[in-house]
Amino acid sequence: MKKTFILFLAAVFLLNSAAFSAAGKGNVKGYFYEVKSKSATVYLLGSIHFADESFYPLPKHIMKAFKKAATLGVEADILNIDQQKLQETILAKALFTDGTLLSSVISDTVNIQLNTLCSELGVPPDTFKTMKPWFVSFSLSGLMAMSLGLKPELGIDIFFLSKAAEAGKKILELESLGYQIDLLSGLDMEKQVKFLEITMKEFKSSSDTMIKMKDVWKAGDEKGMEELLESELDDDEMLKEFNTELFEKRNIKMKEKIEDILQNGKGVYFVIVGAGHLIGNDGIVELLRTKNFKVKKF
Repeated sequence: MKKTFILFLAAVFLLNSAAFSAAGKGNVKGYFYEVKSKSATVYLLGSIHFADESFYPLPKHIMKAFKKAATLGVEADILNIDQQKLQETILAKALFTDGTLLSSVISDTVNIQLNTLCSELGVPPDTFKTMKPWFVSFSLSGLMAMSLGLKPELGIDIFFLSKAAEAGKKILELESLGYQIDLLSGLDMEKQVKFLEITMKEFKSSSDTMIKMKDVWKAGDEKGMEELLESELDDDEMLKEFNTELFEKRNIKMKEKIEDILQNGKGVYFVIVGAGHLIGNDGIVELLRTKNFKVKKF
């Protein structure tokens, strides 16, 4: 599946929690599935990570499924984390510690583009001075979402994790936040710079597509979502590697955990993963179907 790169990044790490466009105020479908085995039922919710107040209340059929579940599955339990240790971990991997400056590893052109973008976003130009390129790319994707009025604290993963804690539900991690951070911070410098160059190139045009993405999610339009994420990135070998590492391999691992639930678990599970991990031929839904599980889309 081809993707414009900043949306590719968003789909990997921002499409983790809430793609509800005025949910409850129309015929909302979203990316919501039911997978059954003899002993277990798994409800799969595809989502994005930033939201606003207009996304609530959530559709009744989703909330009903969540109420039935004894276990909430998420990519990472972001509420059950020592925030200070998390910050220390991120900074240790996100910042140059040997005196290197971002400007010394990126081209003059990209540096000028970044400074211009910082000015437009109202971000002090020195903000990214000692950051590694991978974290600048990640930060810009978050800034883009927030510039559209979307907020991480209103994300659906936080909503459901809070509800799960109140109800005493078990939490199952399909990955972990540390694992996700390691994926990006583990890229070599050449790939990190490429990462940033493409993020910068596509920053402005991708904001319009992100807005459209909400309506596509509301309609539950899988093909529409794929089309929004398409570009000619598959012509670039390095970006093929990104797709393989950040999507395809992760999809397989998460599918295996869901498959284990269906084969060995009992009862009802409610699982939230990024929408980009569910759709397409390499997505979790199709991977489960190839294992002869019956998947029902709501």
